[in-house]
Formats: sequence, C-alpha cells, structure tokens
Amino acid sequence: GGGEEDDEEDEIQGITSHAVLEAEIAACDAQLAALGTAQPDKAQDVQFRRDGLDLRKQEIESQIECGFLNQEGYLRLLKDALAKERQTAGVKKAAGDREGAVRCLRRYKVMEQELKDATA
Repeated sequence: GGGEEDDEEDEIQGITSHAVLEAEIAACDAQLAALGTAQPDKAQDVQFRRDGLDLRKQEIESQIECGFLNQEGYLRLLKDALAKERQTAGVKKAAGDREGAVRCLRRYKVMEQELKDATA
C-alpha cells in the first residue's frame, strides 16, 4: 500500500517555504548520519524523504528564477502556509498527535522567522 508514502508526498508538495525545506533536509541529513548503516530500511525511507524535499526546494527556486514567483507572491504563499500550519497543529493536537503538532509548530517558527527576515 502506498498510503503513507502518498501522504508524505502530499505533505512535501504542500511545503511552500524555502527555509522549512532547508530545515527538513538538514533534519534528514542528521537522521541519516545517526542511522549510518545500522538500519538500511529506515535510512532508505529518510533518503527518499530527503530526495522529495530537495526536489521541492529546486521547484520553488526555479519558479522564483523563472519569474513565475516574485517576492510578493512568495510572501503571500508563506503567509497562507503559516495560517495553515497553525491550523494543522491545532487539529493534530486535538487528535492526540503531539508529535505531529510539535512538527507543525516547529515549521511554523521557521516560516515566521523567514517572513521576518524577508520583510525586515
């Protein structure tokens, strides 16, 4: 069944923040380093996620480079994503998914900072 994988792919496609993607890629790298060769299956999953994140990051970068996405449009996406992430965190928390909620809030903080930096 590709259920979980599809969810993950949707989740990655839903990330619009460059800073969040970089943070998630760094987290994958740290996980991969920690896993080493001891858990090849787990490492493969993490690598798969990392590849997806990397692809999404390139996608956003090329949209900006090609002029499909200007600073203003990007910031609008970021603000939407902030609102959505906050909402999702609430939903996950209510559903008893603390880990999911924490992940959302972590992404929220990263985007908040990115927005601050961009509008400073």
